[in-house]
Amino acid sequence: KIHATKPQQYHNGVLATETVIISEDPPVTQNLPIWINEQCDLTYYKPIISAVPEYQIVTEMDFCQWIYKAFAHGPEYARATTLTWLATDSNTGQSITSSGLSLDLLPILPNTPDAFGQITILLTIQNDCGTVQHSLVAPYITCGTPPGGGTQNRQIIVTPNPANNQISVQIRQNQTQDFISTDPNGVRIRIYPLSGGSGTLMDSYLYNNGQVFGAASIPNGLYKVIATASDLTPIQTNLAIVR
Repeated sequence: KIHATKPQQYHNGVLATETVIISEDPPVTQNLPIWINEQCDLTYYKPIISAVPEYQIVTEMDFCQWIYKAFAHGPEYARATTLTWLATDSNTGQSITSSGLSLDLLPILPNTPDAFGQITILLTIQNDCGTVQHSLVAPYITCGTPPGGGTQNRQIIVTPNPANNQISVQIRQNQTQDFISTDPNGVRIRIYPLSGGSGTLMDSYLYNNGQVFGAASIPNGLYKVIATASDLTPIQTNLAIVR
């Protein structure tokens, strides 16, 4: 809401003002000419914008928690600016549209285990200053081990996922409780290529839930992470390495 104060003389249809309040909280003033005639109210509504705000697309994906989301990283509020989304899945061919700062991608993903695909995401930012578009192709895999499926309600959680140079591993039971193995050697953690083959890219032991392992030597790609112990039926999950 703009209030013109200290009006001076008209000149060629322009009412010159010494001060214009462009924001009341916090107070901001600016010298601004206003095109107006004698019948106009000196109070009017018009947002003042000077550029298209900067946003970036970021994704949050936790495969075995079935979390697949996209976010617009930038200002939480941009005056008179709209953000619209379009996302398309390579497996189902389905698309989803929305507006705002985030988009839930789950509705267009296949509801099948171990499905690999890509989601093409388009974010459009628009206001009176113009239109800017950003796009991102996000690879994904769907979880191969539903929580508790044939594993005495135990599951392996790897975060972050996708990962780059480090991963944290947890074993849970009944979805929320930490599983503590009685195996004196700990829980054996191995990583294999998802496409098959016997090559082991990591072979180590987990002694504490949340333990961090280095993954810098593992190339970009899709993998399966398997956990075994004397008191733990083999469980596995999927992992993506993306840099």
